[in-house]
Amino acid sequence: MGDAYWNLANLKTFRFEPEEVDQMRTLVSAGESGSSDHYHLCFALGKALEDLGEYAESFQYYTQGNARKCEQEGCKADETTAQTEALINHRTTSLFEGKET
Repeated sequence: MGDAYWNLANLKTFRFEPEEVDQMRTLVSAGESGSSDHYHLCFALGKALEDLGEYAESFQYYTQGNARKCEQEGCKADETTAQTEALINHRTTSLFEGKET
């Protein structure tokens, strides 16, 4: 269910009800979420708390979600930076010529 919560949070216009925020807290605390559910729940909860102005607690859940995501998927900042730079360098004006819509 973590992905569903994250998809709602990622809409940017959706606001969770207090009961939903409490439910997410309970699910994250249980720590039973498998695969990507846990970090998606953390990110959704972080966004919900951010929307409520609870920035310190929000950041705690973002931090927890990022740590879990890195643990599960591997996180190599240098690789990501290199890939991003390669994409930027590859994107030239000629790449987009003739592709206007």
